[in-house]
Amino acid sequence: MTYSLELKMRIEGFGVTRFNEYRGSRERLDEFVHKWIHKVRMETGYREIVILSVIVNGDEDITDKFKQ
Repeated sequence: MTYSLELKMRIEGFGVTRFNEYRGSRERLDEFVHKWIHKVRMETGYREIVILSVIVNGDEDITDKFKQ
């Protein structure tokens, strides 16, 4: 199955939204999102990032699994 992902975060005070798509099983979705957030951290030079929301398919909020 294909999942549309929306990641809203604050990086050093600036609001940023990233979009991604995951094709695979629901059981591996959390692992994919963890890796995606780690990749974003690497791309931003490990600046301070606050996860505001993680939305799946436009309506399912899974933010609590990924807040620090």
